[in-house]
Amino acid sequence: HRNRGFETDITLYPAIWGGGKLGITNTISLSTYRNKVTDVKGGYNYTPVAGFSDVHKTIVKGEPLGVIIGNTWLRDGAGNRIIGSDGFPLVNNTKQIIGNPIPDFTLKTTQRISYKKFEFSFDIEWEKGGDRWNGTEALLDYYGRSAGTGTLRNITNYVFYGVQTNGTRNNIPVSFYSPSAPLSQNRWVRYGHAGVAEAYIQRADAIRLRNIGI
Repeated sequence: HRNRGFETDITLYPAIWGGGKLGITNTISLSTYRNKVTDVKGGYNYTPVAGFSDVHKTIVKGEPLGVIIGNTWLRDGAGNRIIGSDGFPLVNNTKQIIGNPIPDFTLKTTQRISYKKFEFSFDIEWEKGGDRWNGTEALLDYYGRSAGTGTLRNITNYVFYGVQTNGTRNNIPVSFYSPSAPLSQNRWVRYGHAGVAEAYIQRADAIRLRNIGI
C-alpha cells in the first residue's frame, strides 16, 4: 500500500491585546493525498474492509484503498442501460467498483481565543471530493418514506431511456407504483433494501465543525 500526498500549515501566532490578557491564534492547513494498493496476497484480492455483503469498501490491487464495490445497472457495450421486458432497467449483480472515497483535498482552519486563564477553540474542516454510498436514501426509497418516492410514486407511462435486450430503443411505458400490481414490482421495492448501489453513489463534499473546546 503506497500513500503519497502533502500537508501544509500556516499559523498566525498570538496577536495580543489588552496588556496580554487577550490572545488570538489562527491556523490554516491544506492536505491532499492519493493512495494505491500495490499488491495483495493471493486469494485476498477484493477483500471487504467495511460495509455490507452487497455494497462495501474493499481492497483491490491497483486501486485506491477502500474503493466502493457494489452492483450496477446492466449496460450494453455502448454504455446504454438494458431494459427488461417489463419496462424496468435490469441489474448487473456482478460487483464492480462504483466509487472512490478519497477526497480531492481537505482544508482546515483552527481558531484559538484566550483571555486570562480561559481559552476557547474550534476547528472547521472543508473536505472536497470523494464518493460515499448513501444507504439511508436507499432504505428510505425501499420503504416509500423518502421525498423522492413521495414525489414520483404517481408517475405513469414513463419510458426509461435505454435499449431492450434485442438492442432496439426502449419504448415500454411503466408506472412507478400501481395499486393493482404486487408491491414487489414497484419502482423501488423491486431492487431490494439496498437498491442498485450505483444509483446511490454521491459526492461527499462537506463542511464540518470538527471540535469545540473551552
